[in-house]
Amino acid sequence: MESEKLGTANNRPWITKGKVEYRDFSMRYRDGLPLVLNELSFVVEAANKVAIVGRTGSGKSSCILALFRMIEPCSGTILIDDINIQDISLHQLCLKYCIISGIDF
Repeated sequence: MESEKLGTANNRPWITKGKVEYRDFSMRYRDGLPLVLNELSFVVEAANKVAIVGRTGSGKSSCILALFRMIEPCSGTILIDDINIQDISLHQLCLKYCIISGIDF
């Protein structure tokens, strides 16, 4: 149940440092379509700034959509401060971070 996830029912803080980790994360936009992210793994240590760059179709937007749980994983996990984002309510997830878009060159 969504209200029982971290950050809602028990009001425990869940972002304390800001470390983000993708662990063997795979996703597709719809059943039957090919994976757009296939076993993606990386760690962004707390307090670091990151730019995601790449060619068209390389998975930049997919990576961010997954972070906001707009697309559910086929496999793998995304962790924030070692907590699986699937265990965090969507409301709390969206309250705690945002996207700052860059400028097209």
